[in-house]
Amino acid sequence: MKRHLWLLLAISASAEDAAAIRRDLARERVALAEECDKDGLVEEAARERLAAGGSATGAPPYVLDWSDDLHAKYLTYVKRRDALLDVFARRWLDAGDPESALFLRPDFAPAREKLGEVLAGGAWVPRADADRMLEDLLPIGGKWLPADEVRRRRATWAEAWEVRDGRFLVRSNRSPESVRAVLELAAAVHTAVYRELCGRVDPPPRKPLPVYDFATRADFLAHLDAAHDGGGTHRDSPGFFSSADGASHFAPLGAGTGFADVDVARHEIAHQVCDAIWPPEGMLAERPHFWAWEGVAGFFESVQVRDGKVLVGSRYHPRLAVALRALQDGRTLPLEEFVLLDGDRIRGRYNQAAALAHFFLMADRAKHRAAFLRYFDVVARGKAEKETFSKAFGREPGEFQEAWEAWVKGDRPAVPAAADEAALRKAAARARAALGQAAWGDGLVEEAIREWQLALRDDPANAEASGGLSKSGKPWVLAWDEGTHAKYKAWLEKRKRAYADLAGRWAALAAGRDAAGDRDGAWAACQEAFAFDPDCAEARARLGEKKFEGAWVPEEEAVRRGKGLLPIGGEWLPADEVRRRRSKWDEAWEVEGPHYRVRSNRSLASARGVLARAEDAHAAFSREILGVVDPPPLPKKMPVLDFATLEDLQEHCRREHGGEGAAPKNVPGFFTPGEGAAHFGPLPEGSVLSRDDVVRHECTHQASDSAFPAKGWMNVRPGFWAWEGLASYFESVESRQGKILAGDPSHVRFALGAKEAREGKLKPLAQFVLTTQETLAHDYQQAAVLAHFFLHAGGGKYRERFIAYFEVVARGESDKGTFEKEFGKGPAEFEEEFSRYARELK
Repeated sequence: MKRHLWLLLAISASAEDAAAIRRDLARERVALAEECDKDGLVEEAARERLAAGGSATGAPPYVLDWSDDLHAKYLTYVKRRDALLDVFARRWLDAGDPESALFLRPDFAPAREKLGEVLAGGAWVPRADADRMLEDLLPIGGKWLPADEVRRRRATWAEAWEVRDGRFLVRSNRSPESVRAVLELAAAVHTAVYRELCGRVDPPPRKPLPVYDFATRADFLAHLDAAHDGGGTHRDSPGFFSSADGASHFAPLGAGTGFADVDVARHEIAHQVCDAIWPPEGMLAERPHFWAWEGVAGFFESVQVRDGKVLVGSRYHPRLAVALRALQDGRTLPLEEFVLLDGDRIRGRYNQAAALAHFFLMADRAKHRAAFLRYFDVVARGKAEKETFSKAFGREPGEFQEAWEAWVKGDRPAVPAAADEAALRKAAARARAALGQAAWGDGLVEEAIREWQLALRDDPANAEASGGLSKSGKPWVLAWDEGTHAKYKAWLEKRKRAYADLAGRWAALAAGRDAAGDRDGAWAACQEAFAFDPDCAEARARLGEKKFEGAWVPEEEAVRRGKGLLPIGGEWLPADEVRRRRSKWDEAWEVEGPHYRVRSNRSLASARGVLARAEDAHAAFSREILGVVDPPPLPKKMPVLDFATLEDLQEHCRREHGGEGAAPKNVPGFFTPGEGAAHFGPLPEGSVLSRDDVVRHECTHQASDSAFPAKGWMNVRPGFWAWEGLASYFESVESRQGKILAGDPSHVRFALGAKEAREGKLKPLAQFVLTTQETLAHDYQQAAVLAHFFLHAGGGKYRERFIAYFEVVARGESDKGTFEKEFGKGPAEFEEEFSRYARELK
């Protein structure tokens, strides 16, 4: 493979014609297919031959098993394929055809940029659209409006979010993230159904199949009333497929379903795809053998995506675990009776149906699959008769009874052994170590360190992770351009796929333990799944949890919240009454993160927002000042008090701080070292800082105080500028798709400081570094810019000395000689360099 690739790298594409590029690409893809044949990657070989213009000959591309060794070969193939496509995308671009480059590599940044697009909001958009998005605008109805207004309108079904590809059109009024996630799920099911039932890869596109994802059951019911004559029995369901309009419909799960939203979605979309492949000629539910229709959909509930590879048929899926329990308890029907059930009588027996479909599709290396597909073709078209099974299989259903029962009971340990968990931990460590190496290769140091640390948690003997950490150095983020962010975004997708697979494998372990009655072991395995994917729906469903307004809660609690009730004082009361009581400080809302505990009588949303800003500031401070990635949780959380009114704040100060004077006037927030608490009140009118800026500032003080406990009074000593300058610097913290960044020169603090520098208003450093709290006055802008200088100038060349200096100041031990002692030279010697840096900061 390398021989082909290096040959192509040496070719100049600028003078090529399209025919030459296509010819060379086809040759390389055929060679890649041959490599896949050797590695046993049947589906991938078929895809490469089709892409080369040939036909997918050979064995059907079924995926009957998928070992870690085979997955390792698959990952090698993916790496080779991506490198090859990058080369040809560049050749197409050099030949003046960016559209063909993007056909090969949709995220090929040079081609997107050639077409005038930039990366914004997780997608490539025209530059003009990106500029609008930076202004917090979003499109709707042909106009660009404030994002909050657009989200509010999109939350109604009439103006819901929509995305489409060549297979599906998804509509959802949950969120843009939700609509994209449903589309990805639908695409994976589509791939699995065509591959496993039709033996095909990359089927031709057709008119997109509609998928409707409703944010609330009220939206769902309103649609049923408007479009489905009330919906009948579907009104109580979490989702359904309608052959009348060809659409799948999903609502939040109702009480007692026992399955996750994603299971329901995969089930109904499998029906939808099968309906498109085998258009019914009669009423399926009115005929015998309806189990096969539901059993196939139950089988495809097990679809998972692992590093882009669509897999199906896990032996640990909950359907099989429940079927095993039913079989052991004598609650399954004999097969000769079961296969003749129609749609009404199959209700409540979908687990047996899924297990039987699984048996015919997978058992004994799919030796019954061809017969089952002949049988399913008749059932799906609505033409099944009593004799359909025996005609398709050449045997009676009862002749499979013993083999089916043995298959359901066998090949899966009743309780996965400790060795299985150990193997899974080692697999997780390998995956994380590989992710760390990939991040390191892209210059993503923090991400590499995090993955290597986690890998060693799962497997302390992992050599790749320990070797990586030994070379990693500081995790500082000194610069972050669009190119780096594009690499970060691509790496995030890679991690998402790997983590989803690992979460699914832990959830499968939980299912096996649950089926064997090991509830404690199942709970522990679910917690491991959440470490990889907090939204792992299979694990959440196993614990009886539902997602309500962005948080996973016990299903009983979700039902109460859905009825407009909220908890307070051990009771569930009407939400309006609870909000009224929570608006009083004595019964204020409380939320807690790894490092902070926030109390607020504004609203629950405000408390969560303050917590998020506080934790972001703590993460940035820990990384940039302490050099720590993912600091451990604190046993005693730092208190953050968020008051709705100035009167609430003053009353708190009278009660807790010995008088009204403890609350500084016209100050939106302050930190009290004695109690270690940050306090926030209303933002003064005309403030140049946002409320988020104030939160980040004061919570940085808290993080500093926690890291460097004061031994004396810092505010009366020289160098106090550094205490306020660093907090002002971290006002600039932002989260960009999960990446915590700090130091954006366009932030208001830095912009004002640079303006003062250009106007010649900055104080001489020899004077400025000796300021106490009293003499610092209002020079926070200069303090912020000076902190920026020492942290960023010259690629961070002064950073370590500044951190040592800051620690002395923070501990309250600084004096007039501290600056020169820590920096090795006096402040005047920095004057010219700092002045130039400050003037040019933008």
